[in-house]
Amino acid sequence: MERSQQALADAHRGLFQELLRTPLRDLRRDVVVSSANSELPPEEYVENLRQHLAELLPKDLGGGSARHFSSVLAALSNLVARRAPSPPDANPPA
Repeated sequence: MERSQQALADAHRGLFQELLRTPLRDLRRDVVVSSANSELPPEEYVENLRQHLAELLPKDLGGGSARHFSSVLAALSNLVARRAPSPPDANPPA
């Protein structure tokens, strides 16, 4: 049982470190997909992550930091809150 616990902890730490190295544009894309799968608006999905920050952190941060993770979530929150501008109308009314 202890070996499986350690394997899970190692995987959690590895995913955490990978997330901190992932470009925000890629994370934003992941948020859009994950929120759609969860049937939540992206803003609400990220807010749920932010509210459960402590639960999402691995016990061993492996060189990462809670502050960095928190700032990534804050940046994602801002990115998904901003609506993409509508493309200009290709055929304006005559």
